[in-house]
Parts: sequence; structure tokens; C-alpha cells
Amino acid sequence: MNKRKIKIILAVATLIFPMLGASQAFAADCYWKERITTPSGEYSPPMVTGGCTDEEYKSCAGQCAENTRPAIHGTTDYFCCPINEADLAPLPAPKFVLPDLQIKIPGLDFSPASCTTDDGQKYQCSIPWIAEYVKAIYNYGFSIAAILAALVLMAGGVLWLVSGGDASKVTQAREYITGSIVGLIILAASYILLIQINPELVKFKPISVGAIGERGANAALKSKNSSQAGTYAGAGCATEEELTTGADFYATGYCKPVWANTEKFRCLIAMNCECPLGSDPTKNCDEYFSNNKDYHPCNYFDENVSYCDKTRSGLPPRANTIAAPVTTPDKTRCPYLNFNDQVCFRTSKGATTYTITDVGGAINGKRIDIWVDKCTDAGKVTGSGTLTKGPCN
Repeated sequence: MNKRKIKIILAVATLIFPMLGASQAFAADCYWKERITTPSGEYSPPMVTGGCTDEEYKSCAGQCAENTRPAIHGTTDYFCCPINEADLAPLPAPKFVLPDLQIKIPGLDFSPASCTTDDGQKYQCSIPWIAEYVKAIYNYGFSIAAILAALVLMAGGVLWLVSGGDASKVTQAREYITGSIVGLIILAASYILLIQINPELVKFKPISVGAIGERGANAALKSKNSSQAGTYAGAGCATEEELTTGADFYATGYCKPVWANTEKFRCLIAMNCECPLGSDPTKNCDEYFSNNKDYHPCNYFDENVSYCDKTRSGLPPRANTIAAPVTTPDKTRCPYLNFNDQVCFRTSKGATTYTITDVGGAINGKRIDIWVDKCTDAGKVTGSGTLTKGPCN
């Protein structure tokens, strides 16, 4: 390679690299942002995480590299928007109100709950109130017992001094003294014994909450994504005769997920309940539900919006109620399974009577959804069994 070619390459590199560096630095103020629309169809206001206004969108035109656009849900769901304080600020920590006891315990002052987070999106909260309450009762009871033992010990001593040689009074004084000493020994020995068995028995640890929402979501997803569920869904509606003699059905748990500002949560709502502000038909929940195009994530709604508070029948969901299957493709209820009907579902764990209060938009054939109060219990009710119409005998 001659010197002339080397000079040309160096000149080109000198021009290109500063441009790349400037482009990257400039684009750092804008990034691909998932579009979230309000019910009116307009762009969300700037303070709503996930959206930007027309003016903001135009100000970032061409500043985000196309090869960095998220492609999970296609190329039309993300817009180049400016970074603002609302995007960078972490979610506020959960707030807890200190308990107000009707009966005060001397020396008991509740500590505030503390919450920690790694990314500002998920909090792990430590609530010490129950531990502090139990510890206060224990210490208070221990103090009362010790004071009573000391009083009895002194009473025994005084009685002995004034007995005047009376054998019966001396015997009574000895009983007082012996009983008080034995009581003190038992109080001390019980604590020492617990420490020797396991030091954790005398420690009152705070209750830790925070991760249950994610575990519950994973349990609900796992119950829905069973390969067996798909087999039963394609079996067609049960006949009246089958429901009389007993038809093989597959049950999955459905529940009210804990609110979170994530698309996974909005997909869970679409799967378990009705979207309070409608769903986004331009997206699907393939990432979570094994390429099932029947699910579209709900439009964004904040935690003050009520959700999962009623079924298709208008009743609130509750334990021992189910969502019955619908036919495909018209999504009408399977015949012979109507609202307020009672059915008996028998599994290896036993038989339970359920009432039909809902229908599942993606529950077809010989499948039912069983409502559980905690999403962590979704997997516990999932499985095959025999369903008959009418209450269990």
C-alpha cells in the first residue's frame, strides 16, 4: 500500500469518527420509547412513563439509530422520544401507615417500614410491626412475672419474720419463697432452653414483602402455558351426556395480578380479566404466552384504576367460581354450561363444587378457569380432572 492510499484512509477516518461520536452523543438525549395511548387515541402526556407528545416526538426525529429499535413487538410500537425526568426517576417507594393500637403496651414504639430497590422498579419491603408487637408482649409479660415473683419472695420473707416460731406460718413462708424462686428459674430457663435449641426461636424478624407479585405472575403464566391445556382446548365443547356422566376437563388458575407498570402485567390482565381502558390490538403477548395471538396487552392504566373487580356476569370474582369455556370462533358459551350453574370438578386432590360466573375469551373446549385469590396459588388448582354438572355429592 503506497503512501497516497494511506493518507486517503486517514483523511476519511478523520472525517467519519468525529461524526459518529457526535451522533452518538447527540442521540443520548433521545431513545426508543414504547408508545402508550390514552383512550382518546392521542399520545400520552409527558409525565406518563412510556409516551411522548407530538412536539417531543418531532424534536427527536432521526436521532435514534434504527438498528437499536426494539423489535419484540414490531417496528411501529416504538417512537424516538426525549429522555425526561419522569423516565429517569425511580418509582416512589410504597408507603405504610404505622398501626394505631387500641390497647397501648408500655415501651412499644413501632418502627417505620423500610423498602429497598435495585432498579427503582421493584421494591422489597421489611415490615417489623408484628415482630415488635410480639416482642413487646413477651417483654411485658416477662416483666410482670418477675415483679410478681419478687413480691411473693418478699412476702414469704416478711411472713417468716413475723411467724414467731409458728410452724404453720413458717411452712407457708417457705412455700412462698420456694414458689417464687422456682418461677424465676423457669422464666430464665425457658429463654436459655430456646437459645440452646435454636437461637432463631428468640429472634423476632420483620416480615418481608415485595417479590410476591412477580412470583404470582410467573405462577399464573405457568398454569396458562401448559401443553395439556392446549390439548383439552381443542377437544370441543362437552355434550349434555358427558356432563352428566363425567367429562375429562383441564383447569387452570386465574387471578388478580399485583399492579405493576410493565407490559407483562398488562398482558396478565388481558389474560385474567377485562382491560379497564381497552387493549392494544397492534401488539400481542407472544413473549409471555407461547405465541398465542389471542392475547393483546391492555392499554396503560395507573394503579388508581379499578381492575379485575367483576366478571362477565357482573359479579365480583371470588373463591369457588370458574370461567366456563366458549366456542370457537364465535366466542359464545359452550352449551349446557351457563351462568350460575354449579359444577363438580374432581381431581386426585378431592372434589369441589364451583359456580360459573364468567367465561374465558381464550378458554375453549374442555377447559375451565378457577379463580384463586392469590396468583401464587394458580399452579395449585391447575391440572386435569372430571367435571360433572351439579354440585358434588
